[in-house]
Amino acid sequence: MPLPVTDSRTIRELLEQRAADTPNLIFGSHENQEITFKALDTAVNRLANGLIKLGVTPGQRVAVMMSNHPEHVFVFFSLAKIGAIWVPVNIHL
Repeated sequence: MPLPVTDSRTIRELLEQRAADTPNLIFGSHENQEITFKALDTAVNRLANGLIKLGVTPGQRVAVMMSNHPEHVFVFFSLAKIGAIWVPVNIHL
């Protein structure tokens, strides 16, 4: 039985709202480097704009072949901001 949808906001909207409401809250850390929601949103916007300049459009599928690393998160959120579809590819194939 499917769970009811209680929030219809997109990932883009959720990230932007969190960055606006709590910009200095720590989103995550890796190797002793912390990233705030504001810094994440800024980096994601920069990458999303670059992907748009390369021709990525809403609804387009984008294959992503990366190891588990913080940059993978930036790519995921950037594609979500554009409205593109993240297609993960296993690096161990």
